[in-house]
Amino acid sequence: MGKLWIIGVVSAAFTLWSPSLRAQDDGETPFLPKTLRYDEDYRYLADPARRGDPWDPLKYIPLNGAGDVYLSLGGELRERYEHTRNLGFRGKDDVLMNRLLLSADLHVGDAFRSFVQFGVLSQFGRDGGSLATDENRLDFQQAFFDASTGLGPTERATLRVGRQEMTYGSGRFVSIREGPNARRSFDGFRTLYRAGGMDIDAFVTRPVKLLPGTFDDRPDKKQGFWGAYAVARLPAGMNVDVYYFGLDRANAVFAAGIADERRHTLGTRLWGASGAFDYNVEAAFQFGSFGSQTIRAWGVSADLGVTFATLPFKPRLGLKANAESGDGNPNDRRLGTLNPLFPNHAYFSEAAVGAPMNDIDFQPNLTLQLAQRLSFYVGWDFFWRQSTRDAVYNAALLPIPGTAQNNSRYIGDLITTHLRWRVDRHLELNLDYTHFFAGGALRKAGRGDIDFAMMSVAYRF
Repeated sequence: MGKLWIIGVVSAAFTLWSPSLRAQDDGETPFLPKTLRYDEDYRYLADPARRGDPWDPLKYIPLNGAGDVYLSLGGELRERYEHTRNLGFRGKDDVLMNRLLLSADLHVGDAFRSFVQFGVLSQFGRDGGSLATDENRLDFQQAFFDASTGLGPTERATLRVGRQEMTYGSGRFVSIREGPNARRSFDGFRTLYRAGGMDIDAFVTRPVKLLPGTFDDRPDKKQGFWGAYAVARLPAGMNVDVYYFGLDRANAVFAAGIADERRHTLGTRLWGASGAFDYNVEAAFQFGSFGSQTIRAWGVSADLGVTFATLPFKPRLGLKANAESGDGNPNDRRLGTLNPLFPNHAYFSEAAVGAPMNDIDFQPNLTLQLAQRLSFYVGWDFFWRQSTRDAVYNAALLPIPGTAQNNSRYIGDLITTHLRWRVDRHLELNLDYTHFFAGGALRKAGRGDIDFAMMSVAYRF
């Protein structure tokens, strides 16, 4: 815990000490690190007048006279402390997780690029030993090569080969999994088409299997993942996503049993903003096979909000609602449980108390902008099983023992609060507290209430 505070104090002191950094930190400049670090573009630093951040000498290192061959170095140090009580049967956990990521991004004109990111992960204090996402001595988080070509004034196509992070839409089916120590990555091929009003990605990959040693992570040969995702930008701030995902998985586990799974997901998402109103609505249908059974599953979600920009703290009143199908009859040779594939770890809250499977939930929430870079979020989420003949599933997408054997529909409700402070463009602090009140579906299976508290400090350059 001491290390966490030291990093925060030192980083904040550096921020206050650096006049040039504070002078240009308007919160909207290209200096801000992105969720996917390979999306950052530092070519603007070829203009000396636009340099002012202490890290600029590492963000743009020209390697030729024209400046179109350049190297960009980056990194992240994150310390995350978690206190958890009664998650599963683990009792109390007080865990400090350390994440160090270092990257090098080499551009050779507009045609070629190589991006490499190394990760070192460790944890201290977890009772019962490390989780699969806790530790990695040293390995490639990402390592890929791009070959690109222009197809027109606003069109560009890219072939990407290697290990890479991917996230699509709101992270409902594919995300980087930011909460745990290890972010998610995939090995394979990806094509990217970018035009003025449309983006199209297509990929054939395997998820990376994490191993705790040095340079021993490898593609998971028991899983194959492929698909395509398209985003169209329409007038009036509206956007439409259309996607297909395919998953081949050996020995998949559901309440209905264990078997090989081949699942196809078709979905669409409508999102954007109109004045004070913002919206994010999504629907998906799944089909395929699970052993000798057929798959027929579905999911819908909505995240709606209204922001009162003229009021103090610019409150946003929001409403989230989700429904994901469960298996209505374990004896009808049809699996009805939605598989969220590779979802956001904090889908419902940072506590990760469950998965978006066999679920109906409803969450009113409020976000306050306490200061320019300080926000507070509070929500109250209520959960029911979509089918009482299917299990409740945990964050690892596994059925919780005993939940399929009772007929209680109510899973429980949770109150979650989250404070986010972006001190400057490099330093970010997050505080979270969540309490989950277990309902009958879990209490009859021997589970109880859950307490979760989290503090994280991340410094990115």
